[in-house]
Amino acid sequence: MRFTALLGSKGIASRAGLLRLALLLFAAGAVFGVWRSTRAAGPTTLAISPVSKALLYYNRTPFTETLNLTNASNVGAYQFRLVWNPAKLQWVSSDLSTLGPAWLAGTGRSAFCSQLYDATATSTPTNTATRTATPTGTLTATPTITPSPTGTPPPSTATPTRTATPTFTVTNTPNGPTPTRTATPTPAGNITFGCATLGTPGQVGLPPGPTAGDIPVPLANFTFKSIATVETNDQLKLTDVGVADALSTPAVVASGNGAVTLAGCHDMDGDGVISILDLVRVAAHYGSTLAVPKPPGWIWVPLYDVDGDGTISLLDLIRIAAGYGLTCVV
Repeated sequence: MRFTALLGSKGIASRAGLLRLALLLFAAGAVFGVWRSTRAAGPTTLAISPVSKALLYYNRTPFTETLNLTNASNVGAYQFRLVWNPAKLQWVSSDLSTLGPAWLAGTGRSAFCSQLYDATATSTPTNTATRTATPTGTLTATPTITPSPTGTPPPSTATPTRTATPTFTVTNTPNGPTPTRTATPTPAGNITFGCATLGTPGQVGLPPGPTAGDIPVPLANFTFKSIATVETNDQLKLTDVGVADALSTPAVVASGNGAVTLAGCHDMDGDGVISILDLVRVAAHYGSTLAVPKPPGWIWVPLYDVDGDGTISLLDLIRIAAGYGLTCVV
C-alpha cells in the first residue's frame, strides 16, 4: 500500500492527513515500546571493571577496580569471592560496606552483610604496653677528712672533721604488664563478601528489592598496588558469585574477571611514552636474528629483542604492546 493512500489523496496537506500521520506515528511508537519491553534482557552479571588494566610493574601507585551488577530485578541478596595473586598485587583497601548495602537497602529493606578473607599480618607491629621501674637502693657515703690547720695556734684547737657525700646505688626493678606486639590482619589473596535483606519470603507489605538494568550498578570498590619485581600478568578472578531476588529465588549469574597487565617500560625511541612509534621501529626488524639477519639488510638490535631469545619476533611486539600508552617515568 502506498504511503499517500494512508494519508488520503491530499497527503499531509489536509487536517485529516495530519491526523492520520499522528495516528501512524503513535502506532509505530507503541509497537517500538512493546518490542523494547518484551525483548530478551541480558544475563544477570557480576563483573570487574575495568575489564583490562595496564600499568608498569614497578609503579607502586594504587589503582581501583569496581564490582558491577547488571540485569537483575527485585534483588534481595548477592555474594561473591574475589581472588588475586598476593605475590603480584597487594590489597590496599576495600569499599564493601557502603555502595552495595546502600543500594540493596534503597527501597526500604534492611541489609545485613558479612565479610571473610584469608588474612596475613602485613602491618608493622606496635607495642600495646609499656614497662616502668621504681628506683630503689641504699644510701652510701665515702668519708672525707678535713686536715688539721697548720700555723701558730695549738694543734688542739683544730679538730679534724669527717664529712660524707651521699650517693644512690639504684636497682631498676621493672613492673607493670609485659609488652605485647600486635598487627592488623589484611586480606592476602581473597575476599568473600555477601549481603542479604531482611524479610520473610512472601511477607505482605515488604518493599521490593532494587533493580539493576543495562547500566551497571557498583557494589564494591577494591584498591590494589603492584608489588611485582618483573613484568607479568595477574587476574582479579570472581568465584562463588550469586544473586537472589527478594523471595530468595537464585538467578543464573555470569561473572566477568579483570585482567591486570604489569608491563615493562619498552620505550624504543626514548620519548618516555610507549606508542605506535615504538612498535613500528621494532617491526622494521621483524624476523632478524642474532645469527642470521633477515631479510637481507635488516639487522638484529639487542634493544628490540625484548625477551632476549635472539630473535625479534611477535613475542617482542606483544610485550611492547602490553604497555601501550603508558608513560615510563613514574
